Amino acid sequence: MIDEQVGGTVSHGTLQPRDLIPAFMAVLDGHRPVVAERLRAEYQETVTDPDGAFEDFVGWLMDDLFDALNEVAPDGMFFGAHDGDGTDFGFWPTESPDG
Repeated sequence: MIDEQVGGTVSHGTLQPRDLIPAFMAVLDGHRPVVAERLRAEYQETVTDPDGAFEDFVGWLMDDLFDALNEVAPDGMFFGAHDGDGTDFGFWPTESPDG
């Protein structure tokens, strides 16, 4: 699990899979290396060359990365894009039921 003090940006300023995939994989390497290796094996060409990969594979890998990163998010936090900046991906507090 990610330390609550470490929450925040993992990648900022890009929506390009060639930038996002390595940044997201690096977080998984540090917190769930077995999951990271499984994803590398399953999506080998997509991980190494997202620009040349079949578009659906990129989408599936991104979905799996988001799921895995949400599993390591601290309690009360989620992994995704920041509400105020869709290119700022990281760990953010979930909103309370009161808003």
